[in-house]
Amino acid sequence: GWLAPANHTTQTLLDGGAGDLEMSWKVVCGQNPAYDYFPCQNQIFYRGGKAGKSFWYDPVFKVTTLDGNSVWRRRHYRVKRGTEPGTFFFTVLDNGVTSNEFWRIADVAEDLSW
Repeated sequence: GWLAPANHTTQTLLDGGAGDLEMSWKVVCGQNPAYDYFPCQNQIFYRGGKAGKSFWYDPVFKVTTLDGNSVWRRRHYRVKRGTEPGTFFFTVLDNGVTSNEFWRIADVAEDLSW
């Protein structure tokens, strides 16, 4: 059966603290067309605030405009742990509209290698 990793483990994976890996997580394409649309993305997770208790997500992504030009955009999300291990709520103000997203860590190797 599937067992979700503990919240501290998943947060560590998101912010790159899983060892000597060049990445902290892998994106699964085909799950959300809003994310799959962008031709190039960089997802950056980090802790901040006093004592490092805040958790943030700053995606930087390439957008193809209606006239065919390419521009880079960035967002700044607040991340809060969900009640179930491996779940998170992401909140961002995007062009005057607040977006609330629910994310779930779908799988992780027991040795945290991926």
